[in-house]
Amino acid sequence: MTRFNLDKANFNNALTYLSADSSKTPPVNIKRLGATLAHATETGEESWSLFNGGTDTPIISKFYRIAVLDNKMLSPDTSQKLSKIFFGASNDQPINSGTDRSLDVSLLKATTSTEFDEESGIYKTWVDLEIRNNGGNFFAEYKTEFTLPDGCFIKDYYLYVGQERKQGLLTDKRAALITYNNIIRTPRDPGLLCYKSDNTIELRVYPFDSHQIRKTGFLIWHSQSEVIIIDGQEISLTAVKSIAAPIDMPGISFVPAACKSSLPPLLRTPKYYFIIDASSNSPYEEHLKKVSAYISSAQLTNTKIYAASYQVCDVNLDMVRRQGGFNLPLAMELIFKEMEEGCFPVIIGVSDNINKAPTFEKSNLAKDFPESAYYYNLGYDLSLTPYSFSDNQRHEIVYSPILCTALSYNGNAVADNDQSETVISGDFICYTDNVYQNAFILLSKSSAYNNDSAAQIELVRDSFRQRMLTKYTAFTVLETAEQENSLLELQAKFLNDNGKDAPAVMMDEPALPIYLIPVIAFILWRRKRLWVKG
Repeated sequence: MTRFNLDKANFNNALTYLSADSSKTPPVNIKRLGATLAHATETGEESWSLFNGGTDTPIISKFYRIAVLDNKMLSPDTSQKLSKIFFGASNDQPINSGTDRSLDVSLLKATTSTEFDEESGIYKTWVDLEIRNNGGNFFAEYKTEFTLPDGCFIKDYYLYVGQERKQGLLTDKRAALITYNNIIRTPRDPGLLCYKSDNTIELRVYPFDSHQIRKTGFLIWHSQSEVIIIDGQEISLTAVKSIAAPIDMPGISFVPAACKSSLPPLLRTPKYYFIIDASSNSPYEEHLKKVSAYISSAQLTNTKIYAASYQVCDVNLDMVRRQGGFNLPLAMELIFKEMEEGCFPVIIGVSDNINKAPTFEKSNLAKDFPESAYYYNLGYDLSLTPYSFSDNQRHEIVYSPILCTALSYNGNAVADNDQSETVISGDFICYTDNVYQNAFILLSKSSAYNNDSAAQIELVRDSFRQRMLTKYTAFTVLETAEQENSLLELQAKFLNDNGKDAPAVMMDEPALPIYLIPVIAFILWRRKRLWVKG
């Protein structure tokens, strides 16, 4: 049991890198973690072959998951993140391709219908989508992502199941993801709408028969005319009577684009941060020389250099060890949080395999510094490849950073552009009678990266009360009442008693009766002794 205890402690340390608290970065035994992940990502379809003369691998995996993983398997998203952080696993698929099941599924048509709500002074626009499976594959999946503009909030969702239009359940996001991933192993009809990152929405629909067209849609509340882009199609959200004046509340403000022309400039100077790939197979010394050459060529003076493996260290203060993956988002989060007053960061990654780094998801941190909307990867010819903080999309190569001016709204930075913008300062207030303002208040509370489970549970309940999608909730449509009941039962585990009995980031496996554990342990010990004697 000593090995199991060590594996469990090591695995729990690894899970802290998935949390919202970047200060918790304990050491992890990567080799030991690799063995644990092999058990955690088993399909769960093993037979009890130990009792019918087969090998003992399935029963060992089952017993291992009981002792180390509390009889759970990792969800696909969690497994991928851990693999990137600790092993540099690559994911070269386009952002809209999802799994192989979705390669032939695309958006056929998008339409909108809008009404003005006099009482709240905002617009309600239904975005209706028709999605088609263009290929001959059965059980195809539609999976896409799009950016939701500031001041827009998703308040409802539907999916046609056969001829029936089913309204989405607003549920705990963790429970919804687990349920969805379980259902897509069978030919049933789930739909899912949730936040992928701070301002990126993910939409998934499954399954599609050969050449089938399915209909789904969602409701957006907005006060400005905006454009969202889904699978290359521009979808206009029209607001004839746009709100022109800022909406100010303690903790958050909404600044319409129309007011930006009157704002004064915010004068800050750049500080250059270099994040060198210190993963296990990285040519770290070559990267360090490349950084020195760039600093000299660009005549930079205000600089700082970090090395990032799965952990982050200051090159000038700490010993650099090449290990694990390239945890670029962790380094960027630390930079945003440490930024000194009067400066803004220009972040340059240095890696031969930046696609193996985990995705940066906390775009609201970058919004505090609109002067630099991109992070970069430094090439051997000292060129820079820009990646947007908002969606991690790659842009054309440049040879100097793309820097913009920022404007000051009550001392807070906003971008000097024609887009409306939210400004979050963090002093939260209670909800009001104004439903649109309440949406901003809920957004400000949800944007605080609080790793306290009780606070997250309360935010989920607030999302239910306001019926507004947040990063802690998801809209989902399920085919049967049995599926809905299973989802609600799982949700109850997350929300009751501070989630003590919830599966956290993992997927539940069918529980093995507790009285079998010592029996299995004895059988394994007995078989090992017989094997040694033989």
